Amino acid sequence: MSDAPKIRGYRWFIWICAMMLLSVMLLSLLPEMIRMGAQHWLRDHGAPQAQIDDIDFNPFTGSIALIGLRAGDGMQVKRLTLQVDWLPLWQQVVMIRSLQLHGGRLDLRQDKQGDWQLGDILLRDDASPTEVSDAAGKPWQIAPADVQLSDIDLHLDAAMSDKELSLSLPLELLMLHLQPTHAAEHRMNLRVQTGPVALTAAGYQVAYTMLDTNGYLSLASGQPDLLAGLMSGTLRIGLDHISLKDEQGHPLASLDSVVVSDLGVLADHSASAGSVQLGAINIVGKWADDGEITARAVKLQDIQLPAKGTLSVASLSLDAVAAVGLNKGAANIAVDGLNAQQLTVAPDGATALAGLEVAGISSDKLPESAHQMHLQQLQAKSFVMDAARKIRLGSLQLAELSLERPDKADPAAVDALGMVNLKLQQLQAESFAMDAGQQMQLASLQLSGLKLDRQADDMKLAAIDRIRLGGLSMAGAERGRFDTLAIDGLILPASGKRKMGRIGSVKVEGADLDQASYRVKRLRLGGVDVYLSRESDGSVALIDQLAGTGMPAEEKPAAKPAGKAAAGKEGASPRILIDELVLEKGSRISVRDESVSPAFNTSMVIEKMHFAPLDLSGKRPGSLDAHLKLGEAGQLVVTGEVRPGPVPAAQVNISLKRFKLPELSGYVEPDFGKSIRTGQLDLDSSVSIADGHIDAGNKLLIRSLTLGDSDQPGKATQGLTMPLGMSLDMLRDGRGDIALDVPVKGLLNDPNINIHDIINKALLSSLSSGAMTYAALVLQPYGSILVAANLASGLISDAAKPRLTPIIFEPQSSVLTAPMTEYAGKIAGLMKEKGLRLQICGVATAGEGVAVAAPEHAPAMSDRQLLRLATERSDHVQQAIASHGVATDQLFGCRPQVDTAKSNARPRVELILD
Repeated sequence: MSDAPKIRGYRWFIWICAMMLLSVMLLSLLPEMIRMGAQHWLRDHGAPQAQIDDIDFNPFTGSIALIGLRAGDGMQVKRLTLQVDWLPLWQQVVMIRSLQLHGGRLDLRQDKQGDWQLGDILLRDDASPTEVSDAAGKPWQIAPADVQLSDIDLHLDAAMSDKELSLSLPLELLMLHLQPTHAAEHRMNLRVQTGPVALTAAGYQVAYTMLDTNGYLSLASGQPDLLAGLMSGTLRIGLDHISLKDEQGHPLASLDSVVVSDLGVLADHSASAGSVQLGAINIVGKWADDGEITARAVKLQDIQLPAKGTLSVASLSLDAVAAVGLNKGAANIAVDGLNAQQLTVAPDGATALAGLEVAGISSDKLPESAHQMHLQQLQAKSFVMDAARKIRLGSLQLAELSLERPDKADPAAVDALGMVNLKLQQLQAESFAMDAGQQMQLASLQLSGLKLDRQADDMKLAAIDRIRLGGLSMAGAERGRFDTLAIDGLILPASGKRKMGRIGSVKVEGADLDQASYRVKRLRLGGVDVYLSRESDGSVALIDQLAGTGMPAEEKPAAKPAGKAAAGKEGASPRILIDELVLEKGSRISVRDESVSPAFNTSMVIEKMHFAPLDLSGKRPGSLDAHLKLGEAGQLVVTGEVRPGPVPAAQVNISLKRFKLPELSGYVEPDFGKSIRTGQLDLDSSVSIADGHIDAGNKLLIRSLTLGDSDQPGKATQGLTMPLGMSLDMLRDGRGDIALDVPVKGLLNDPNINIHDIINKALLSSLSSGAMTYAALVLQPYGSILVAANLASGLISDAAKPRLTPIIFEPQSSVLTAPMTEYAGKIAGLMKEKGLRLQICGVATAGEGVAVAAPEHAPAMSDRQLLRLATERSDHVQQAIASHGVATDQLFGCRPQVDTAKSNARPRVELILD
């Protein structure tokens, strides 16, 4: 009886040992059973050669290790280790304490039927998807605490939207570590490293040599999907040597590196980044218009991207940007650096930019101009563009802008404007606004240090110290206005030693511009110091040069064929109307004319000049009031109405006082054959210009006129009735002054006649008629000055010289009658007053030699007697004139003559002025 309990105890012990032995046997066989089961499952799913080298399972620790898994060439795993906590399974939570996958290859492919295959394993979903849940419908949760994958080659081949989808991803390291921070939130640390990756998708090929990502994600507890529970996260992403190609393998873009720091993601799908840095960007091919775009570095900071909001970037910087051959052009553009501040872009396209700075912009050949461009700095502030494309710009500044044509630019690609080089020290614009309808407003614009020159002929076109424009508004490209325009320090064109001078200030007020007219309320010019010069060939210095391109004839581009642009130029030109034009006191205009010899040279100083209105279309006349100082003591006043335009018209009065006549010598010498040594001119003129005709009445007063010799022929004096000096002497008053009325009439549009030709001819005519009129007044009622055509005969050989009315005698008599004696006295008075010299030539007639019967008996006379009679007549006339105090050296005799030419010739004494 006492042994029975012992026996029962032994039995229980044996039973327990047997059970333990059986358990040990089962546990020892379990890994093999799992291995065989796994191989059987793999073979049933399309991997007939599936093989697993070894499985190690520890149910006490919940760990399993799978070694040497092969399911075809596309699925190979060197080692897979999994550790699971058993207790959380009761709460339907699969807590993966550790998952490690090291070494292997995973190929995921999609066949033409759309079925997926992992290695040789077919992935089919024949059953309808159902949610894994318990009877109460509670879903299972999977919570990986620690996941590590290393040295895994991932390959994906599929089709997406009829385009090849291919991915080759050598995963060097992937680490996930999940830990709870409090009851409702978990934190997952993340680290990903890859080798060279190749991706083909949507017709593009993407490759990079390395990806390095690390950071963390905050996840909400209790979510069946990790990403569904995403609350926030911060990551760093780094990529090296990225390249992008098109479907044919043509390069599109490449980058040396991409670094994204502090990349944040939130549950609402919004994102942010502390910074994004791109290194060595290169864009080519069709993405660069068949050219190349490069940048040494691009950096974005503090990026905010809401799920449905406005993208914002605190700063954007670009370093060493270059664009070469865009759109197959020859232009190469480079930018040293760009920095943008507070950039925002809304979903509707609205854009704002707090500030923009660009440094070192340059281009070696701009399209269609062959210019080299360089801009040292550009600054813009407060740029805003709304969804309706309305643009607002607070300010814009440019510094050191230059446009220069290289010496070896192709002339065929350059027009006249393209020959101009430009330099600008600074541009400042304030409060710019423009809407989509091309309505534009600009509060102010200022340019400083502007220079324009033409390199081909080294001509300095203009230089301006400062330009200020205020209150500009434009309605499209054809209508606009501005309040004020001020130009300070305008240097006019210059070439070599030739200069046109400068204008101190130009002020324009109240301008309205449209397609039909340009109207200015007031234009005021101050500090004018202008030089106008006419060359010896008749061209106007610099002005005619400006009209050309400045290019040598062999380099001038061929004329472009006429087209729509040329046809458009045939339309009516805009009307230019200036309500009031003012030249400020003290302005100077210097004029030099080298087309005459000696050259004309004078200066005019403005004392007052006012023209209102100035209508260049010729529709309205303007009132002109000009007061100028000429030289040291001269004065010019012009008042009246002037109507400029295609057919000019004028009705003006001109008053010229104390003008130095020697300055006009070059204009009179070709016609008069004399130079002007001394003299002063006063002129009062009334000028009328209408229908291309000029009609002017001129009253001249010439003081102290002294003529000198000239090497010019004086061709116009050949028509004078007496020598020029004699004519002038005839007109001098007791003080030696000459007063003349010189009417001027002619056609202004005759290309063969210029205005000074018209004036010279009128002056010659006035001198001739004035001298004759004076002589007629002195000698009346007995005689005057005659020309050769008025002579009774052609006996006198020097017929070109002026002569007085002959002294008439009775036939066969040498005694002066009482009237002729009085006439001789008047001649003596004229000679003494004017200092004239006189040739006295006695003439007998053939009729006097014939005997005359009663009642007037006259004997016949031989030729010798007739010559003696002619001599007596000249002697009596000389004695009669000398008796009035005329010096004998003023009286000259000549050979006696017998007039046989005319039967009705009268006995006489010819009087020739010398």
